[in-house]
Amino acid sequence: MDSKVKLVLAALIIIALGIAIQSYYHEVEDFLLYASPVYRGFAIFALCLIGALTVIVPVPYTAVILTLAASVPEMNLLEVALWGGFGSGLGEVVGWVLGKYLGESIGSSRYRSRLKAISLVMSRHKFLIPVIVFLFALTPLPDDALFIILGAINYRLVYALASGVAGKITMLYVIGLFGKLVGEFTPDWFSSVLAIVLVLLFLAIVEFVDWEKLAEKYLPRREGESLSPSMDKSS
Repeated sequence: MDSKVKLVLAALIIIALGIAIQSYYHEVEDFLLYASPVYRGFAIFALCLIGALTVIVPVPYTAVILTLAASVPEMNLLEVALWGGFGSGLGEVVGWVLGKYLGESIGSSRYRSRLKAISLVMSRHKFLIPVIVFLFALTPLPDDALFIILGAINYRLVYALASGVAGKITMLYVIGLFGKLVGEFTPDWFSSVLAIVLVLLFLAIVEFVDWEKLAEKYLPRREGESLSPSMDKSS
């Protein structure tokens, strides 16, 4: 899907979700504060899992968490971060599987430049892979492409998930805390506008930044070193 279309779809989805949250505010508040922890947890888990799995139509689950935290500041942020972190972290398994079984064909697709950039970083810093995975999960960096690379080099999924889930939990807690502060000091509509701006900014970073050029600029190749993704079956 075209990057500009993705941005538009993401904005429309955030607007629709923001309107829905405000229209059914009391029901949403009751669910987040008084429903069974199991039901709350499963709903958050499912939202973040679907958001992480969705590629064609973006589901900006981070914006939903921010908007919910701003609308219902009393909700349990740690609970949200834990359930959501596991959901979004597990969603990256798809990328790992694609990389493991379709690595070469994916390398020739629109992911090629990202794969090359991430491959170069990882070839230079093999012992920092858990830290790299954590940072990609914590930030707007393209962690979907990262997990494809991890699958392509047969990096152990359990190790990748441990770092990825930890990064997602941290990210969602920070987003929830930020949303809570926004909700306490700004009008109700501001959180939705802020969510749209932030998600569009993050999507733009992922979609439009030339990661290959950045990798070549800050990590110049050694003599004989290739930028193409390594398909060595190492762990």
